[in-house]
Amino acid sequence: MRFDGEYAEMDVVRAVDGVPPEFCDWRWERFSEILTVVVPDKRAIYVRLASGFARFDA
Repeated sequence: MRFDGEYAEMDVVRAVDGVPPEFCDWRWERFSEILTVVVPDKRAIYVRLASGFARFDA
């Protein structure tokens, strides 16, 4: 999977409609490293995402 847009389009740290942002920072990470950097309370969903997207990891 590849993001082909502009970095300026990403704003994952801005609150939207009064809902606090989920992230305080972001960075690109290798797919194989995602589960080593995710916060513990989000690990289960990232395990599911990693499984679903594994076929796209090149």
